[in-house]
Amino acid sequence: MAVPPTPDRMLEVAGLEVTISNRKVEHRILRGISFSIATGEMHGLVGETGSGKSMTARAITGLLPHGGAVTAGSIRIAGRDIVGLGDRELREIRGPVVGMIFQNPRTALHPLLAVEKQMTNVIRAHRRGTSGKECREQVLEHLAMVGIADPARVARAYPHELSGGMAQRVVIATVLVSRPTFLIADEPTTGLDATVQRQILEEIASLQQRLNLSVLMITHDLSIVAQYCDNVSVMHDGLIVEQGGKREIMLAPGHAYTQRLIQASRLEGIREEKGSAA
Repeated sequence: MAVPPTPDRMLEVAGLEVTISNRKVEHRILRGISFSIATGEMHGLVGETGSGKSMTARAITGLLPHGGAVTAGSIRIAGRDIVGLGDRELREIRGPVVGMIFQNPRTALHPLLAVEKQMTNVIRAHRRGTSGKECREQVLEHLAMVGIADPARVARAYPHELSGGMAQRVVIATVLVSRPTFLIADEPTTGLDATVQRQILEEIASLQQRLNLSVLMITHDLSIVAQYCDNVSVMHDGLIVEQGGKREIMLAPGHAYTQRLIQASRLEGIREEKGSAA
């Protein structure tokens, strides 16, 4: 599959502030965050629940919840500032440029539609006039691309017939049929067992290399950043408190919050090792 040329910086976020208004009360969720992702880079956005990671992803995709608004700063994707764009203009970016892998594949897939129908709907939404034969070929191609051994069988299946790991592979394949150059993976292995988690992460890393994708990997797990990401931004309470190359951050963290995250990750690793030995 051909990958269109992209600029040196796929994503540039500068001074981004997001507020949520509720009954005339404003809550500032993101407080002037700045970071960038180069073309072909996998960038980790790491922090605990409630730190603002998913809200950052929603702002980047123009999918802020009701009452949410960007109140300062800019978000440039492939050189284009998306802040203030209307729904029609954002639809030209979502899918063909930016694809998002959500935490829970069960909620990302329509429960009453077979996999092939769902993927065909996505193809035709972005490439009108695609024939039924072409759609089927693309569905099977992309299911195989994400490591599904029997794509024809899975294409006929409904979401409730799929395991959690298989459902997440289908979500990734569905995202890829739009041919994006930038993927946002928002805690993509939540709820999956450890073996399947590793398989999904390996699949995303493999796709990134094969298709020259830029990836924003959102996670609370620094071990994922250490293994898969090139650079990392550490987020806490709506702020990016530290950022840089993963090696320098992991070996010499400068912020106390990053130090606590690394310590917690090491303790979790020790617990997992003890559990495996038991």
